[in-house]
Amino acid sequence: MKESTKNNRGITPEQQQAILLLVEGRKINAVAKTLNISRNTISGWLKQEAFITEFDRVLNEFAVSSMLNLSAASEDAAQLLRQIVNDKNAKYEVRLKAAMGIFNVLENANIVRVNYELDRLKELLKGK
Repeated sequence: MKESTKNNRGITPEQQQAILLLVEGRKINAVAKTLNISRNTISGWLKQEAFITEFDRVLNEFAVSSMLNLSAASEDAAQLLRQIVNDKNAKYEVRLKAAMGIFNVLENANIVRVNYELDRLKELLKGK
């Protein structure tokens, strides 16, 4: 795309869409198909400093936002787990599974970030 269509971070609207889709957890092939571009185009973007910087910024913003939103819920889940552990007469199977699900979400947020970092490194290594 033309230079004039880039934002102040050096990213085109199409690249911004790709970044948002990748941060949502979509695979490179799915993003390419959604944007009607080639996988190689995205692979090329992943080698551009401006794209990598913006991807990292958006991913970090998403991770921080998710962690902040879930931190209160994780406190509630921890409190519920304590209640369940201390209440020997109550059956809280469903609530226990829900509480544990919140902790799993927090863990999965970290796994998603690591997987994308690994994917990016793989793409960079393919280009060498």
